[in-house]
Amino acid sequence: MSWPDNEIVRFWKIPNNVIENTRADFCLTYFLKTISRNKIQIMIRRGYFKISGSLLKSSQCLKPGDIVEITKPDLRSDYIKKIEEIKIPIIFENDNLLILNKPPNLLIHPTAEYTYGTLTNWLKKKYPNQNIKPCHRLDKETTGILICAKNHDTEIKIRNDFFLAKIKKSYLALVTGCMLNTISCVRSLRLQGKQGLVSIKMIEDSINGLKSETKFIPIKYYKEKNQTLILCKPKTGRQHQIRAHLALEGHPVVGDKLYSMGELFFDLFTKEKLNLSSAVNCYHMLHAYEIEFWLNGKEYKFKAESSLIEDVKDNVFLNSVLL
Repeated sequence: MSWPDNEIVRFWKIPNNVIENTRADFCLTYFLKTISRNKIQIMIRRGYFKISGSLLKSSQCLKPGDIVEITKPDLRSDYIKKIEEIKIPIIFENDNLLILNKPPNLLIHPTAEYTYGTLTNWLKKKYPNQNIKPCHRLDKETTGILICAKNHDTEIKIRNDFFLAKIKKSYLALVTGCMLNTISCVRSLRLQGKQGLVSIKMIEDSINGLKSETKFIPIKYYKEKNQTLILCKPKTGRQHQIRAHLALEGHPVVGDKLYSMGELFFDLFTKEKLNLSSAVNCYHMLHAYEIEFWLNGKEYKFKAESSLIEDVKDNVFLNSVLL
């Protein structure tokens, strides 16, 4: 691996209270307390750590007195180029609002792994003199409508309306199997936490979960692939609600690496231990299609186009069931 000149470098001496021959990935959690062991393993595989001039391995044993070097490439030199490569269609813009059609595989906010190539940094680059903020979130792989606020009052109003379920939303999803009839799914959901391999997975729990409700309306069945295009109308806004509800109803979203392919697959995928074949979707088929809300006494309603609906965008039934 070649090391760029513009590096952020820190050195850590393994303290005396560390047990000798402790695995490197365990040991580094002592220094990087806000980063999980899984993410530390990813950073190690990407070559962020060295010891005695050589790349560190997760299984390598460390002992008190060892000097570990973290050499994280300073991505600021690539910042402008990467942000300019992100293409985000603008659906609507005025003095208060910016409505975007979010592309797939784009995080809203920076994380420990993704520092610059995010939607919030795209906003900073495109609108350098404004403090524009997303008012809600979409999963990294989910596409579609995202409301951004151009001022604090608008942000507070939109966020509050989301919390109070005053904002009407419709999603499109391509799901596995044939859904023949409308489903009104009411299932209580909660985070799985330490009960399973993937802590962020939402599971059904009628006792400790929060009531969650989604209406699913079938639009078109593709017999050759055994997939159904459906309209999803969430009444509540729990994490992963649509994806979790569809999986529980036996119709997981096509390409969903957690709720369709399982926790083991998702765990290996997030650890970058899988080489995905062309048969696996590079992102799940869930699209925030339409949204309706009120602001300053005016009603707003927007749609976000998607490749999911190219062959049915003029469908009379589709138009009749939307908001």
